[in-house]
Amino acid sequence: MNGELEDVLSKIRCHAGSSAPTQRAPALLLHALESAMAEQSTSPTPVAYFASLLTTLDQAVKRASQSGDLSTLGEGAILPTTLYLLAAILPSVPSLVIRTNVTTLLPTIAPLFPSLNQHPSPLCSLVVIFGALLRSLEAPQFSTPQLRQLYASMLELTMDSHQKVRSHAQYAVKEVLRFPPSPMVMHPYLEQTVEYVTGVLNVVSGKNSRKQSDTGAQVGVWCCGFVRSLSEVWPESNLPPLIQSLQSLAKIGSPELTTLAFETLTALLKTPRYTPSASHISVILETILTSPPPSGSIAVSQAWLELLENTMVSYGRADSAGCSEQLLHVWRETWSWLKSESVSIRIAAEKALGAMLRYCLTLSDIQEAVEVSQSDEGEGEEALNATTLGAILKILEESTPSLSFIEAQPHVLYVLSCLISRLRIRTSIPSTSDTRPPTAAEVLLPDFVVYVAQLRTAEDFEYRERADDVLGMAIEVMGPEAVLDILPLNLLPSEVQASGGEGRGYLLPLLAQHTFNAPLKHFVQHFVPLSEKLFDLQTKAEQAKKATEVKIWEACVEQIWGCFKGYCDVCPDLSEAFDGDFAQLLTGLLYTQLNLRPAILRGLTTLFQTTKALATSSMPSEQMVLTFGMDREQAQKNLSMTKSMAGDLLSVLFNVFSGMPSDSRAMVSEPIAACLAVADPSDILATYEKVMALLRDNLARPPTPRALTSAHTMLDLLLIVIPFLEEATARKSFDAGLDLLEHTDSATQKRTYRNLVALAETGKALQADRIDGLLQRLEGCTEKIAPGSKPDRMRLFAEILPRLPPAHFGHISILLPEIVLGIKEANERTVTASFDCIAAMGKLVRTGAASNGLPSTHTDSMESTDTQASLEGFITMLGTALAGSSPHMASAAIMALARVLFEFRTDISETIQSELMATTIVFLASPHREIVKASLGYIKVAVAACPPPVILPNLDKLVPALLKWTHTGKGNKLRNTTRNTLGAMIKRYGFEKLDHYDEGGNGKVLASIRRDIDSGRKKKAAAKLARDKKDEDEDNDLVAPKVSTGNAFDDVLYGSDSDIGDDEAEGDRLRQEEATDKKKAKGREVRLRVDDDDPMDLLAGTAGNIKAVGILKRRKPGQDAGHFKLDEGTGRLMVEAESERDGRRQQQGGVVAFAEPTVDDVAGRAYMDQLVSVDGFARTAAGVVKFHKDTKKRRAAELEDGGDVEMEDAKASVPKHSKRPQVVKLGREYKAKKAAGDVKRAGEQDPHAYLTLREMAGKKKGPRTKYSITGRR
Repeated sequence: MNGELEDVLSKIRCHAGSSAPTQRAPALLLHALESAMAEQSTSPTPVAYFASLLTTLDQAVKRASQSGDLSTLGEGAILPTTLYLLAAILPSVPSLVIRTNVTTLLPTIAPLFPSLNQHPSPLCSLVVIFGALLRSLEAPQFSTPQLRQLYASMLELTMDSHQKVRSHAQYAVKEVLRFPPSPMVMHPYLEQTVEYVTGVLNVVSGKNSRKQSDTGAQVGVWCCGFVRSLSEVWPESNLPPLIQSLQSLAKIGSPELTTLAFETLTALLKTPRYTPSASHISVILETILTSPPPSGSIAVSQAWLELLENTMVSYGRADSAGCSEQLLHVWRETWSWLKSESVSIRIAAEKALGAMLRYCLTLSDIQEAVEVSQSDEGEGEEALNATTLGAILKILEESTPSLSFIEAQPHVLYVLSCLISRLRIRTSIPSTSDTRPPTAAEVLLPDFVVYVAQLRTAEDFEYRERADDVLGMAIEVMGPEAVLDILPLNLLPSEVQASGGEGRGYLLPLLAQHTFNAPLKHFVQHFVPLSEKLFDLQTKAEQAKKATEVKIWEACVEQIWGCFKGYCDVCPDLSEAFDGDFAQLLTGLLYTQLNLRPAILRGLTTLFQTTKALATSSMPSEQMVLTFGMDREQAQKNLSMTKSMAGDLLSVLFNVFSGMPSDSRAMVSEPIAACLAVADPSDILATYEKVMALLRDNLARPPTPRALTSAHTMLDLLLIVIPFLEEATARKSFDAGLDLLEHTDSATQKRTYRNLVALAETGKALQADRIDGLLQRLEGCTEKIAPGSKPDRMRLFAEILPRLPPAHFGHISILLPEIVLGIKEANERTVTASFDCIAAMGKLVRTGAASNGLPSTHTDSMESTDTQASLEGFITMLGTALAGSSPHMASAAIMALARVLFEFRTDISETIQSELMATTIVFLASPHREIVKASLGYIKVAVAACPPPVILPNLDKLVPALLKWTHTGKGNKLRNTTRNTLGAMIKRYGFEKLDHYDEGGNGKVLASIRRDIDSGRKKKAAAKLARDKKDEDEDNDLVAPKVSTGNAFDDVLYGSDSDIGDDEAEGDRLRQEEATDKKKAKGREVRLRVDDDDPMDLLAGTAGNIKAVGILKRRKPGQDAGHFKLDEGTGRLMVEAESERDGRRQQQGGVVAFAEPTVDDVAGRAYMDQLVSVDGFARTAAGVVKFHKDTKKRRAAELEDGGDVEMEDAKASVPKHSKRPQVVKLGREYKAKKAAGDVKRAGEQDPHAYLTLREMAGKKKGPRTKYSITGRR
């Protein structure tokens, strides 16, 4: 049985004890069928289930026919129950089996269609069955009249009033039509479906009925949704009548139907497989333009604009010339919608305008506008406005400063950005004399770019992000040189004075982000001298001790060099611009300017990668010239240039690498690897020999810290060089690494293993004749392994073992103990690699010859195959570790067996699986907690992986053994694991079977687990419903998402699919928070927690998901935004004044409760107190501390904020509004702080009721203190 069907059936079985008949009846019928199969020794396959259910259904129908009443379909009846189970298993039944039994199944289900009209649930099951039947038939069988009549009945169900029936029918029809029988291209029932749908639309639109009712409108809604689902299979020849019907539907006056009609037409036009004729699209376009929506209907207007957009895009695909003729008219009609007060309508209009520019503005329109603009005739502007593109530019120019478009500024900027992107076309074909002719945007749009830059620097301008998008697109299309010609940076003081304006430093980040395929010569000639001048200004500022100016100039220099990467991305003039002087400059900067080093290294990495990619691409040379401004010959020339300078640059990068801390070398590793990728093999060999020579020299010296550090650096460099070595060199490097495996320095040993893993991954050093010797070397140094080397040692085994020849399988028994113990290591990488080695060994023995020296089980009654014999021998080897005296080894062996079971569950016989299960149950009674924990993990894996015949016979011992560990404490990890395992068993095998074997009276435990399962399902259902309704409430935490480790075994071993355990973990977390509430004043604690709040196992595979969080409840992004109103026009948050908020609260709830200030409130005011209070201080630019003066203004501010009250404890502070007098108990000064004084018994005098006359008299002036003689208030 496949896993998908087993999951479906397990969800049905667990409802055998449900109180709902609709849930209990299918479970009981399923149990009866499975019991009958077990008695007949029939394997529970999908075909067996199908045969049993088919017989049961036939008998149920015959019985109902004999009684003369097919409508007795109450809850729990046999007929709907059989239909439900048959619908559940049919998707897993082979099509051939269904096709063979069609003569039996079809007459059985045919009379049920009219009888089930008033019973939605069984009708849904019947639709699923009939849909599966249709998908399995061959072409000749569809000509059966009875079959066609039943299909017509199912078509009528697509418009049924019951939502579930309608959804199932529409989905079934869609799936049937999507997969026509071979060799037909179109399904034979597609024409019948088209006629039915078109007829329904005609009836709703009023062609066949004059009056429309609410029911008719609802049918129109359902039909439009059905048409959208059929857009992939709708025949193109039947598009015109459908379009006419939808157009008629849009004119009947119902806003809902009009919107749906527009959306349906849009869905049809978006379908890529359709290429409607230009005549059809022109009719649609004319109809759309002549029937604009009312301005007050936002939904209809959005749908209309989206339909107009997709109609124009389709028109452009079908007839670009005809679309170009209509573009200007449609553009004006759409542009007027930008004046709308609705943001949603303006967004739809901007998308439509952007799509028209992208797909409808033809190349001829652009060339015509460019030629007119570059002509020398006197009437150039008028001639330009007469062109399509010129008229669009005129509309843009007039609308940009207009007050009527003031709210549409961001949308106009978006349209302008799309226009710049479209005008990236070159004005002429690149040639040898002019490789970079200007783009159309450079000719037509410089004034717009200048205007946007001026708009961006305006103080009251709100949409700088949109303006940056326009400027960034201009840089990308026009190039940085053209943009800087019309928008100079003006960073130098002399430039600012000469231009009389402000600097444009905001362009530097845009240049860094959008520069691509730009000449490097421009950077060398423009930015390098500019950075030198700015660096001189920085030096002068440092000498003058002007810290602020130093920071400004330093930031400018860094941003300038941040643009270097963009100029290196597909550089067209590398061979001319990257000369010796520039290379020398880069070398000096890499050595001296640490802050510029990351930008330069990123640029060099990009330079090598893109140069090689372009030179080795298969792009035609002509296309390369049009796209990148250089032909293949120039690309090869640039690649040769990089190869020639790779040797010298590698030396520089190696020196930089050696001088950096080990944790900061990653940014140097990337350019080194990129440089090696383009270097000649001779340069790579020379580099390798140089590194190896330095490594040998350092290792030959006494082990001083300096020598070891140098050796570590060489090993790190060797790791970068390894992927580029040739096979012979790789073998020598591997042999040299084996000599260092027993080195006494742990860091050297660790790096050596890491390099060996890298060599093994290349496969160049692991020839079959070398593996035996390599493993012998590795086995001989077992006792001298440093702890930090174990992860990479296990990774090395994982790379070698899959290549182990069958003749050397004897190494498995030698390496197995070390690998098994690696499972219990604290390092997660070691655990993962050890599990990978176990899996690799299992695959070896599974594919190897018979046993190959492995022990095998001697079971005479079992005729096992070679695969089973070898796997069982491997399992026997693992099982020998269970008898070890060390609990550590035994638990590791159990976890290894769990991985083998999960990995090879289909290859291991059920007998061996049952024996392993019985053995593991015995270990559950072990006094060693470590062994019990591993045993619980094995059982959890076995429940998920093993078939029922393995688990069910062991339930009598398994259930009591598991229930023993459900009483070990509320927060115990073993308890939670046990409950999760029992929950999975209840879901798979049913509650009754587990409850039957409960010998210790633990029925309450199992019932509690079942309640948790039901609660989890309800939460999931509620969460799904909330997602369907698009509920965006930030407090809707119905079900936390499960965290996946990316490893199926870890998900089964450490995860939970039983819907229990989360509530307990959450309860433990809340109790821990409550216990630490008293410590909040001293500081916030940090605890370890995974995302789904499951109890953390630090040895688990999910330990990589640990994050440190505060003990307080985590806040969500945008959590507080929902408490404020949102302005629809600008998208800004509207924050109420405090007085307005308090007044509104009083109106809503009467009395406003004032909360006492907490520690966080006091801590939050510390910053303001430091700024404004008398005791605060400030720092000067030089860092000197200056305390605030005790001025009258500061004292008044403090009195206004809270007077001279000193709060030692924020929780003990008295709110200002509290007017109730404080009552002081007598003898309070004598009481012990923790013991609360002597005992005071009821009715007796307080032992410390002593008061002096002076205290009783009080002060002459001011309020007197009230004393409680009785100790009460």
